[in-house]
Amino acid sequence: MSTNVDKKSYICDICEKSFTLICNLKIHLFTHKDEKPRVCERSDQKKHVRIQTGEKPFVCNLCNKSFTLNHNLKRHFLTHAGEKRYACVMCSKSFTAKCNLNRHMRIHRNEKPYVCQICNLSYVQKCNLDRHMNVHNSQKRHECDTCSKTFATKDYLRNHYRIHSGEKPHVCDVCCKSFIHRSDLSRHMNIHSGEKTYTCEICSKSFLTKSSLLCHTRIHAGDKPHVCDKCNKAFLSKTDLNLHIRRHTGEKPYKCIICSKCFSSKVYLNLHMRTHSGEKPYVCDMCGKAFGWKCSLNAHLRLHSNEK
Repeated sequence: MSTNVDKKSYICDICEKSFTLICNLKIHLFTHKDEKPRVCERSDQKKHVRIQTGEKPFVCNLCNKSFTLNHNLKRHFLTHAGEKRYACVMCSKSFTAKCNLNRHMRIHRNEKPYVCQICNLSYVQKCNLDRHMNVHNSQKRHECDTCSKTFATKDYLRNHYRIHSGEKPHVCDVCCKSFIHRSDLSRHMNIHSGEKTYTCEICSKSFLTKSSLLCHTRIHAGDKPHVCDKCNKAFLSKTDLNLHIRRHTGEKPYKCIICSKCFSSKVYLNLHMRTHSGEKPYVCDMCGKAFGWKCSLNAHLRLHSNEK
């Protein structure tokens, strides 16, 4: 049940919680069973007693979070210091605790040990499975009062509301571009760093995200697994299929907060917003003229080519 990773670490195979003493791990394992741990027979083993009583005498003086063991408090301090000593050898992402690194490595190994017993979808972390289970519980559906779309959790609904409100709380500190989701900001930051960690083994083209790479590999395979059930047109990605389906349904969930014009995709809304903001990000290298859309720049460049 336990794995001795190094001289001072014993990790639970079920939840990956780590312990410095194997006796503490054995007591912890009772939490995964229906039975309760026996009373510690050796009163001098204070660590045993604390685990059974719930006593947490070690308190962080910065955030007042308390811990049963001193070494857990020390590890917690690393989160305040920003120190992340455990680095992933595959993507260089770093973590404050080894158990977090171990959990992260499942992503690279494509290991998803937590499986839904209803639909067989699997997840890297138990918390993701728990959140997914709300999908199967019809009593916990959260409906948007603007477009009637439903979501499994309140958090998902809250994030969805931002599409209607235009709220983008996550701002890039390099170019000030803002995003609805923190994950979108994280992906955007790769643009500034230029880091493309996901490389196609066939043509060596690199991508910012794993999902982009997976979508790209389907080009080589000729695989278009996402098929429209109305017209049988096939697509490389689920996102492309969803956009296509809106042509059949006429759904336009993305609304301009200035003129109330609606669009079928976020991309089209962002392009439209340039008409209000006056933003012209596409600049001609030859004459300095700027344009709001890339197609306009391309048309303009043909004028220069005709001059030659």
